[in-house]
Amino acid sequence: MSVVQWLSVVVAALALALKIAVAPAFSWMTWFIALVYPVYFMLRHHTGLDHRAGLRWRPRC
Repeated sequence: MSVVQWLSVVVAALALALKIAVAPAFSWMTWFIALVYPVYFMLRHHTGLDHRAGLRWRPRC
């Protein structure tokens, strides 16, 4: 990862630590984002979609 990516990870970890220190409980939205976004980005990376196509792509059912 680049320096900017590592910096963003550190900032996110600090924000999470602050959130836990202030209110030691997670809302359902926090859990949803924490669990779904990594899957979305892994699928987007695996399929080779850019940010614009990733927002418009719909699976065929």
